[in-house]
Amino acid sequence: MKKSLQDRLNALARNLKNPAKPRNLVTRSGARVRGIHSSRRFPTPLPWETPEERTLIQVLDASAATAELLSQPAQLEIPTETGSFLYTPDVAVQWTNGSIWVIECKPLEVLRQVETRVKHCAISMQLLSFDIRFVELPNEAQPSAAVMNNIRDLSAPGGPVQYPRLKREEDRRQIAIHRPATFRKSGCPRRRSIRGGCPRSRPAAL
Repeated sequence: MKKSLQDRLNALARNLKNPAKPRNLVTRSGARVRGIHSSRRFPTPLPWETPEERTLIQVLDASAATAELLSQPAQLEIPTETGSFLYTPDVAVQWTNGSIWVIECKPLEVLRQVETRVKHCAISMQLLSFDIRFVELPNEAQPSAAVMNNIRDLSAPGGPVQYPRLKREEDRRQIAIHRPATFRKSGCPRRRSIRGGCPRSRPAAL
């Protein structure tokens, strides 16, 4: 039986020292925003702590390459040479190819700090041993206008639940290019039927 993304993260937590529930969302005197993203594709509510986390969740939710998506999924105890520390991933995503990424959103100046580098190196090594990739995403990285348009299409009332608009347009274009010539022509075939006349059949439709 195929394990879900949450099951795999729970198994990872059990393999470490002390599995624990995800921590509560935190704020700092209003400097950080918090909320919950409700997805049309995934049943689990997706909490976020910062605007950057919210944007990341929206982008992954709109991506056709996303198979499963979780935020604040589990609290992990990461062992180091001098002890251990607790770590809660911002976002965990499983792609359609089966690979899993844990994504951490931080300002670029924080990512460059020595203390952060040491912690993230320990997290990356631990996750890599479970075939999970650790990815740092600077807050300064922002999605393109086309991606944001897809997000708005998906979040609009009555909007599509399947692929974003640009993806659907590209699919239709590729179908039109590679459609067999027989299906692009209408009317009667050139060869005559066995009765000597032209069969009254409708053009084939996709």
